Amino acid sequence: MVQWRRWVAASVFACTQGACGGSPGEPAAAVVAAQVAADVRLRIEASTLAVVPNGRQVSGTLHVRIANAASRSVFYVPCAALLERRDGAQWVPTYAPICSLAGTPPVEVRGGEEQVFEVPLVTMQRIDGAPPGAPLVRGEYRVHLTTLRTTGARLPEAARVTEAFTL
Repeated sequence: MVQWRRWVAASVFACTQGACGGSPGEPAAAVVAAQVAADVRLRIEASTLAVVPNGRQVSGTLHVRIANAASRSVFYVPCAALLERRDGAQWVPTYAPICSLAGTPPVEVRGGEEQVFEVPLVTMQRIDGAPPGAPLVRGEYRVHLTTLRTTGARLPEAARVTEAFTL
């Protein structure tokens, strides 16, 4: 038992000295990400959405504002924006972008800045297992920026999603 406690104490000390990533004296990346997340907000701006008359397709563009009040930059990849639908108590990925920007560097939103990016729904494909051409399921949706991160770690999920909206 004493030996186990010594090992735990040595491990904790090593992490505080930088052995677990980062520089000596700096908090671990996940801790920094959680701190930054408290100051980052995603919200849907005025958007133009329309359901195509056959009820099978959504057209238009969502405008997502990233407001970064943190002192550190955050980064995102526009091609990694999922549209998720609420299904009971959980969120189900429903649409994903068809994107030719794979491999492009992440976009930076510096501390204290805001940025709006567009999610054109016409370039999204169903990923929820529905057959091609299946009718749109009306309901509550949100945008999930799966890659929103600081240097070294993704932000917690609550900071990577917008508020819910209805289609």
